[in-house]
Amino acid sequence: MEKTQQQLDAVNWLQCFWPQVRVASKETLMEKQNFPVHVQKYIETNWVRVNDAYGGIYEEPEYHKTNQLLHNKFMHNQTSGMDENNKKAFAVMCTQPMEKAVEYMFTHPQTGKPMSYGEMRGFYG
Repeated sequence: MEKTQQQLDAVNWLQCFWPQVRVASKETLMEKQNFPVHVQKYIETNWVRVNDAYGGIYEEPEYHKTNQLLHNKFMHNQTSGMDENNKKAFAVMCTQPMEKAVEYMFTHPQTGKPMSYGEMRGFYG
């Protein structure tokens, strides 16, 4: 599929001003560094959204493909000794802001009810 002129402009802008960027978050990079709106739209439409933290974190497609293999290996190595509760909590920690991870760990995995600190430690150590 051929790129539109606006998409080409976005690619050219990225190559000119941010040639090394392969990962971009909506709030902490694109907005704070004043990426033009058409560049933000290009990234949101054409890059891979990997999680929802900071308004969305996006990876350039080729970078994402390469990184996915490394990520899967890392996740396997990090979670190989964990029970299912800890694996799920770790996944939330890796893909969401820390507030969401804390919220997740203080919510009972079966009932969805809030847990005390002691109960949370019983599940997650």
